[in-house]
Amino acid sequence: MEIRAKNEIVRLILQAASDGNIKYLDTVSNHALRTAVCSSGCTALHWGAGNNQVQVLEYLHVQRKVVFQGNVDVPAIKKSLGRTPLHYSCRNGCLEASQWLVKQGAQVNSRAKHGITPFQLAVWQNQLTICQWLVEQEKVDPCQVNDFNCGAVHWLGTCPVFSRGKSISRNTTTTTTTTTTTAAPNFENHKDRNDLLPLARWLSQRSGISFHSRQRHGHTPLHKAAWGGHLELIVYLKDQHGLLDNLQDNAGNFAADVADMAHTPRHDEIAQYLRKECSNARASSCAILGIEPTASRYEIRKAYIEKAKIIHPDRKHHILTPSHIINTVNEDNFDVLYKAYIHLIEENGRGNQSNPAHSLDLMLQMHRLRSATVCEPEDKKEEETHDSSFFKARIIAVLLEYGEKGLDLSNVKKKWKQVWPTHPFPLNYNKNKEENEYNSGKKKSFSDFLTELAGDVIEIVKDGKGSTRVYAKNCSQAMVAEAAARTRD
Repeated sequence: MEIRAKNEIVRLILQAASDGNIKYLDTVSNHALRTAVCSSGCTALHWGAGNNQVQVLEYLHVQRKVVFQGNVDVPAIKKSLGRTPLHYSCRNGCLEASQWLVKQGAQVNSRAKHGITPFQLAVWQNQLTICQWLVEQEKVDPCQVNDFNCGAVHWLGTCPVFSRGKSISRNTTTTTTTTTTTAAPNFENHKDRNDLLPLARWLSQRSGISFHSRQRHGHTPLHKAAWGGHLELIVYLKDQHGLLDNLQDNAGNFAADVADMAHTPRHDEIAQYLRKECSNARASSCAILGIEPTASRYEIRKAYIEKAKIIHPDRKHHILTPSHIINTVNEDNFDVLYKAYIHLIEENGRGNQSNPAHSLDLMLQMHRLRSATVCEPEDKKEEETHDSSFFKARIIAVLLEYGEKGLDLSNVKKKWKQVWPTHPFPLNYNKNKEENEYNSGKKKSFSDFLTELAGDVIEIVKDGKGSTRVYAKNCSQAMVAEAAARTRD
C-alpha cells in the first residue's frame, strides 16, 4: 500500500514499520518516530499493526517505550481520527498482531470517529477469522452499531469489491484470498465472484442480529449491498432472509435507485436484478392470486384458472364463492386478477421501483416548471441544454437527497453526478441561446451561478461556521411522494 506523508523522511519511517525494518527504525530519533504520521494521521504503530509486523510492535512497545509511553491504543488523528492500531490489524485480517495488541491492553471495543470499532472494520473487509476471534473469544458484541446505527449487516454490504477477505500473514505483506461459489446469476460483470457469504451466514447465526434492520438514513442491508455492488449477497438476502426492494430510504431511494446512482456495468445489472427479482410488485401480484412469491409458472396458471372460473364476469353471480377467495379477490374485480396474472406470466413480476424525485416529468409538473400537457419538442435533449426548467427540476431532486439538512455547496456537483449520471452538470450553461451569458469572461462564484439559474427554487445559506449549504425551497420528500401518489391515482 502506498504511504503518503508530508515528506520523504516521515514516509521512510512509516514504510520501515510497515515492512518490519527494525534496523532502519533503530536509526530514527524518538522525536521523529513519535511525530511521524501519514496523511491520514496514522503512526508507526498503526502501520506495523496493519501489516502484521508483531516484531515491530514489540520493538516499539519495549525497546522504544518512551516514544508512545507504553500505550498500544494510540489514537490516529486527521482523517482516521480515533482509530487505534487494533482498528487496522483487525481491518487487514492481522490475527497475530491483533492478539498481541489485546494482550498488551488494547481495548477491543475502542470507538473512533463516528463510533467505528475494530469489529466493524473487520466485517467491512470481510475478515471472518478476525470476527470469529473478537466475538467468540474476546466477547465483542456482534450487534454493535456505529453513530449512524449501521450494524454488521450494513458494513458487510459496503465491503470494497476488490479487497474482500484479504488477510496478511505474520511479518509479510503477502495477501491470501479465499473464494466461494454460489448459485447466483453469472452476470458478465460479476466474474470476480463474491466471497461475502461465509461471513453473512456466520452473522445470521449470531443472536440478536437482524438482516431487516435499518440505519439512521433508512438504508437496509439491501441498499448497502446495492451500493457495494455485491450481487450474490443480494441474492442471499432475498433467498435466505426474504428481503425485497420495497423500502425507501429517507431520501426516497429504493435499493435499485442506489445501484443506479453508482452507474457502472456491475451496478446496472444489479439494478435490473433488483427490479426483476426483488420487487414488491411480484409479491403483490402473487397475493392477489393467493400464492407465494416463489410460485412456479405452473402454480401461477393453476391459481389464476381456479379463481377466474369463479369470478369471471360471465359466471352466474349466484354461485357461492369460497370465503378464502372472497378474501383474496373481489367478485367484481376480475380485471385485477387478470392484470396480476399477466404481470407474473408476461412480465415475470418485474417491478419499477424508483425514487419519484428522480422522475423529471413529475418534478417539472410538481413545481410548475413545465405543463403536463405541453407538447414534447422534436429535440428534447437540445431543449434541455438551454432550458433552466430542467436544471431546476434536477437540482431540487439532488437537494432532496439530504432532506431538511440541506447539501454542502462543495458537494453539489458530486451528488448531481450520482443522481443524474447521464446528465453532466451544466458548468457552461447558456441561459440565452443568443448570448453566452455564463462564458462572457466575467468570473462568477458557484453560489452566484446556482442562484442565477435556480434562485427561485433553492436557497443558499452560510451557517456561520465557514460552511455554505443549499436547500430546496418549499419542497420535501413527503410532498414528492404525495404528488407521485396523485399521479398514480
